[in-house]
Amino acid sequence: MTDITKCWGEKEEINCPYKENCYRFTAKSDKYGQSYFIDLPLKDGKCDHYWGKDGEKIWSTKQT
Repeated sequence: MTDITKCWGEKEEINCPYKENCYRFTAKSDKYGQSYFIDLPLKDGKCDHYWGKDGEKIWSTKQT
């Protein structure tokens, strides 16, 4: 079992552009029980829960 809270990667009209590189999206789910975020943790183009390669680089380019 992946003992993390996973992310669906999209919800309604919101589609996370980082999901394919994020472990919370790509990790294999446990077939018997898996926790997921209720809402996408993506806010203003950033995700405090992103778990992947180049996380710092992604957010430094998104700052306004």
